[in-house]
Formats: sequence, C-alpha cells, structure tokens
Amino acid sequence: MNDLQSLESVSCVGKDELGLRLREKVWGMGLLKGWPLNKVNSFANIVAAFVCSQKGATPNLPVNLVAY
Repeated sequence: MNDLQSLESVSCVGKDELGLRLREKVWGMGLLKGWPLNKVNSFANIVAAFVCSQKGATPNLPVNLVAY
C-alpha cells in the first residue's frame, strides 16, 4: 500500500482551490529560498496533500512541514 492509498477520505469542499493556492505560495517561498525545483515541487505536493487530507479549511501544519 502506498501513502496515497492510506489517506482517510474527508470533505473536499473548497479543497481544490485551497490546494492550488497553497501550491502557489509554497512554490514562491521555495524559489525565494533558492531551493532546486525538485525540492520546491516535492514540498508543494506534500503540503497540498496534507491540507487536503485534513478536516476544516485551514489546518495547522505539523512541525515536520514547518521545518522542512
């Protein structure tokens, strides 16, 4: 079983737009920090996947994502 298969399904209302906006913000942050594109893309995907797997519109990011 891969990580995507183990995610619990939650309400996705508005999550598509939120995920897109988060990816844009994370991309900007990573590029400003001088990260290579593969790291920027990987982190953007991880953050969007986390948020879309949580209840509510603005979940708190866990420490491991804040310190990425």
